[in-house]
Amino acid sequence: MKILVGYVTRLHSSGVDNYLLNVLRVAKEQGVELDFLTSCYDEDTAAELKREGCALYPVRNLKSPRGHYEDVRQVLRQGHYDKAYFNISEPLNMMGAKAAHDEGVPCILHAHSSGMDIANRYKRWIRGAINGLCRPFLSRWGDLFLACSRNAGRWLYTRRVCRSDRFQVVYNAVDTAALRPDEAAREAVRRELGIDAATLVVGHIGSYGYAKNNFFLVDIARELAKVDPAAVMLCVGDGDDRPAVMQAAQAAGVESTMRFLGVRRDVPALLNAMDVFVLPSRFEGAPIVAVEAQAAGVPCLISDRVTDEVVIADTTRQLPITDPGLWAQEIPVMAARRAQAGIRPDCLDRYSLDRQKRSLAAILFA
Repeated sequence: MKILVGYVTRLHSSGVDNYLLNVLRVAKEQGVELDFLTSCYDEDTAAELKREGCALYPVRNLKSPRGHYEDVRQVLRQGHYDKAYFNISEPLNMMGAKAAHDEGVPCILHAHSSGMDIANRYKRWIRGAINGLCRPFLSRWGDLFLACSRNAGRWLYTRRVCRSDRFQVVYNAVDTAALRPDEAAREAVRRELGIDAATLVVGHIGSYGYAKNNFFLVDIARELAKVDPAAVMLCVGDGDDRPAVMQAAQAAGVESTMRFLGVRRDVPALLNAMDVFVLPSRFEGAPIVAVEAQAAGVPCLISDRVTDEVVIADTTRQLPITDPGLWAQEIPVMAARRAQAGIRPDCLDRYSLDRQKRSLAAILFA
């Protein structure tokens, strides 16, 4: 079997890319051949995929819908694929599905978001209207409809699709064995960052953009300083809004307590260094970093706009993103419960690698 997969950006750089790496691992075990599409070609990614026996095909991005359609259709025609598998975030990203439909290739769609990462409300309204028009076409061109959460499914597909037997939630996997509480890692990271063992450490990991609501982190830090002036906030990640968030931190007088660490590869160790993990997102498909934090034994405060499917520990609470003072008050309370943190046994299988492997084998590679 040969499957064309869209869309990869830079491997290891996002939740979707890490998910696609898991897809590739399972495909190799099943003896299935994969090739990938990208609209932002990266030499390192191409080289890594080539070592895995996969081709990476550049296609025009969706700012040129017709060009994107033509490029994808050409790849499908020349590669003689048995299936096409498109991982997308908006109904607007539908041209790959049309290309597969027009080539007679069965099309599997996978929703990975539940909103639009656009700060300007007028642009969001216009794009939302366009997405509403596009949604029924996905229903027509797709054959199987997957989502990383119920919210993501409702965002990408019509109600009729979500109620049908062609729709299924496939949870992203977390390697819980690599994310267990580790006191040695906790001490090492705090020592590296010059943070005392008794200091209250709050953490956030994610990109910088409208969806992640990063400016709210500054509001939390400002309010937390009133509760515990010695508290530190670790901010891990990068993105377009990062310089502006750093400026906002300086204007709020919390630049010394907010540590902007950029992109890091030692996420498990960083999680262990935290007393509380915060995720005040405006929306998410299924924030796997929240699952990772809980697996690492870190109490979590998560936006109530995020699907409750990611709440898998008794030491996780969902809060509204309208009151940073409430978050600041809850942080010390949750930090005191750190020793009790851990995934509930009834939720352990939901995000397990074995479950994802079984799902992919049954859905994609059957």
